[in-house]
Amino acid sequence: DPDKALIKTKKPKKVIDPETIILQPVCLSSGEHITIGATINNSIMDSEQARYAGADEVGLFRTEMSFISNTEIPDEDDLTEEYLTLTNVFQKLPVTMRMLDLGSDKLAYFQHMETEENPSMGNRSMRLLIRRRDLFRKQIRAMLKASHDKTSIIFPMISGWNELDIILEFYNEHVQELSSETGNDYSHVKLGIMVEVPGIIERFEDYVKEFDVFNIGTNDLIQYSLAADRNNEHVSEYYSASHPSILSMISRVCNTAYSYNKKVCLCGEMGQEDKYIPLLIGLGIRNISVPFRKIPHIKSTISKYDLKECQELAKCALTCRSSNDVDDLLSSTQLIVQNMNHG
Repeated sequence: DPDKALIKTKKPKKVIDPETIILQPVCLSSGEHITIGATINNSIMDSEQARYAGADEVGLFRTEMSFISNTEIPDEDDLTEEYLTLTNVFQKLPVTMRMLDLGSDKLAYFQHMETEENPSMGNRSMRLLIRRRDLFRKQIRAMLKASHDKTSIIFPMISGWNELDIILEFYNEHVQELSSETGNDYSHVKLGIMVEVPGIIERFEDYVKEFDVFNIGTNDLIQYSLAADRNNEHVSEYYSASHPSILSMISRVCNTAYSYNKKVCLCGEMGQEDKYIPLLIGLGIRNISVPFRKIPHIKSTISKYDLKECQELAKCALTCRSSNDVDDLLSSTQLIVQNMNHG
């Protein structure tokens, strides 16, 4: 449990084999570029490591971690310093910062006495921030102060325009307030939403024109779509990334977003598994965010695949009617790739 002073004096050791690092952006064997970003939990500990590992961008900065590890709410200056660490390391690269996703299994000290019958669908994420406007103001001001020309801010667990209207009103108020104080223009900051509540995808056309960035959070999207708590071992058999409905939703988001020239990034455990990489590419994913230790391996894996083959795989997977059928298809594909590599 190191304090901030100790963290600053300790440079994290490079735990990635230098021989495996690929610094430059990678392409499929057919030439198409795939962006591999870093999912950052702790900006002070992870930022330099992620750059060293070859991150093309920060696909997702999970800002709640500094709240979970503290016994008091960080003040605005502390948050600004924390966020500046990230944007300074990734000065010329895209950085996507997610507003607090507290709740459910991610609790700050002030939430531990709260009880909810179903916390995964309760007072969490932006629902909490709408009620705690002091937290909203403190965090959004820090994000704006730390932003650079390629910064995006995304709002988690969005279920509709009822909360988005409130969120955007708050956001615009604080942008105007901070601009008046500093004289700076923050219009360069792009806005986005996490795509993890199925209702958003069902009416995705209502959102795609209004935001620039869409992060598909597969962990929550799967649990909400399939009614299977991702932290409950008793229903793990129902929690499946290969469910055909999940694949259809990913495809729909990509197709709609790209038709408006908007960015889609996939984050979550699905993007870390080798067997899903060609399928995700075939479904339309061109940006994947993973923990920095995974980046060298994912980049190396990407170069094995041809776009048309990935698209054909996705087309076949979308015709399957069960997770088992999709898993069988992916197993046979992995076997073919392994045989090709050995050949």
